[in-house]
Amino acid sequence: MAATSPIPWAFEEQPQESHLDLIEEHFPLLLARVVGHLEPRQLLQMIRFFDEVGERVQRERRSPVIIIDASEAAMPCQLIREMLMDWLSDQPRNCGAKTLVIAPNPMIRGLVASLKWATGRGDSLETVTGVGQAIARAASYLRAKGEPVPALLLEAEDEEDDDD
Repeated sequence: MAATSPIPWAFEEQPQESHLDLIEEHFPLLLARVVGHLEPRQLLQMIRFFDEVGERVQRERRSPVIIIDASEAAMPCQLIREMLMDWLSDQPRNCGAKTLVIAPNPMIRGLVASLKWATGRGDSLETVTGVGQAIARAASYLRAKGEPVPALLLEAEDEEDDDD
């Protein structure tokens, strides 16, 4: 390799098709999955989804847990980061919800840490590196809050136990 050869950075992400899934059917467990680069319209869809869920949480006085699978997400652009910061800054800090972000990518974990710090989220926003951690922490949180643990989580817990 010559001194003038371009350096192939391992962390450079390849362009991907973006995709967003939002699932409410296992309430008080809420699921979101982000693949690729989140686009502004997708972020607005996610914000509307969580704002509507937030109204339900307040109305029913519940303590949900949100799992966001960002394991296939690309690092968001500056506009998306600013939109997230604005939205999270406007949200109540103690709404009773726990958010777990599955982020094996250290860049995404760093982004979540900066959002957590800048918006004063404290213990309500947490990163985990894998699905197993998210399952265990979500079930534990729901039990501690006296919320029913959805069958989906119970089945996943059993599968994790069988794998050990």
